[in-house]
Amino acid sequence: MIVDPDWTVAPDLDSGIFATTTRHDGQLQLVAGKWPLYRFTGDAAPGDSNGQGSGGV
Repeated sequence: MIVDPDWTVAPDLDSGIFATTTRHDGQLQLVAGKWPLYRFTGDAAPGDSNGQGSGGV
């Protein structure tokens, strides 16, 4: 998930878990722990994980 430089963590989430990393294209990507967060275009509702296993990954 690409975020703006002024992003903030929602009040009900643990702010110690979330951070950003700068991608090779200069954009900031949200990470949880050491794992980058992604959104799959086939997901339509919270909790969907339709991208899991997509392309054998």
